[in-house]
Amino acid sequence: MRDTWEKTVADLREELLGIERDGWQAIATRKGAKFYSSRLTEEALMVLPGDMVLDRRSALDSFDGPVTWEWFRIEDDRIVPLGNEAAALIYRVTAKRPDEDPYSALITSTYVRQGDSWLMAVHQQTPC
Repeated sequence: MRDTWEKTVADLREELLGIERDGWQAIATRKGAKFYSSRLTEEALMVLPGDMVLDRRSALDSFDGPVTWEWFRIEDDRIVPLGNEAAALIYRVTAKRPDEDPYSALITSTYVRQGDSWLMAVHQQTPC
């Protein structure tokens, strides 16, 4: 039984990590709004540096801005299952914008399952 649970948790980690990578890549290529329009819950919130709390609409409006990421790296990821229909993915990201120093943050993205899809409900960044 424990082997099955560990495999399930590992599969969940890979699935959510894939969504996170795809999301960072979509933002880096100015396709973030399109990608996240089907990946955020209606009540989604993003808690970002600079005292920003963005609701779904504000977050989608911000994704395709003029300055984006040249590259990003996700490391030290962990998964916390929150029952059968929710999970939190925690990781460190380092990302670089043109003409700026690299940005490093600890990220927590909390997902809920709706139908066959995992949707982001809360995303929080703590610069480090």
